[in-house]
Amino acid sequence: MSDRQSVVRLVEYGGAGDGERYVKIGGLTEREFQELQGVIAGCGWVSKTRDGRLEFISKFKDLPSQVDDSGMLPFWSYSDSEERVFQTELLDPKSGQPPFSQAIIIKSLCGYHYTSENYKLEAEKLETFGFDCLRSKRGADGRFWEIWYLCGLFAAKGGLGEFLKEKKHKRGKSSDEDELNDAIHYLCGHVSFGTLDIIYQRAAMQIPE
Repeated sequence: MSDRQSVVRLVEYGGAGDGERYVKIGGLTEREFQELQGVIAGCGWVSKTRDGRLEFISKFKDLPSQVDDSGMLPFWSYSDSEERVFQTELLDPKSGQPPFSQAIIIKSLCGYHYTSENYKLEAEKLETFGFDCLRSKRGADGRFWEIWYLCGLFAAKGGLGEFLKEKKHKRGKSSDEDELNDAIHYLCGHVSFGTLDIIYQRAAMQIPE
C-alpha cells in the first residue's frame, strides 16, 4: 500500500492441492488498494494499463444527477443576505406536535445476528415505526455505512407510536424525559441493533436581530 507510482506487480503467489491459494500484489497506490477490495466485493472489474497501473470499471450504473427541489427553495441564506428569508418552523403549527424532540439514530441493524432474512424483518419493522434509512455512497472499496433515523418522537408511527400514546394516557401527563425513556425501552425490546444514539444537543443557524 504505497502512494509511490511504482509499477503494479505480482510479488508472490502460492498454495497447492487442497490448501488455500493466495497472491501478493505490490506497487499499489492507496486508491488502487481500495478499489481492488471493491472488485473482490463484486462491485466491478480490473485490468492493467500499459503504464503499469490498475484500471477499474464499476459494474453498477452511476447515480442520476441531482436536480433542484423547487418546494425547498430558497434553501438556507447567509446572514448578510439582502433577502433574509428563513423557515423558522419545520412543523405545521396546527398539528399540535411539540416543536422540539430528541432524534434517535440506530446503527448496525441486527447486531451480531445478521442474516439477509433478519435484516429484512428488522428493516421493515423500523420503517413501520417511522424510521428512515440513510446510506452513504459506496466507497472505492465497495463498502458503505448505514443509519436508521427518527427525527423526533412526534414522528413515531405504528407499534412505537401506539405504545407511546398508551403510556402517556396511563400517566395522564408526561415529560419529554418520560416519553424518551418509554421509546428507548420499547425499541430495546422490539428491535435488534448494535447501538442506539439519542441526539440531545443541536447547533443551529441564528437569525441576527
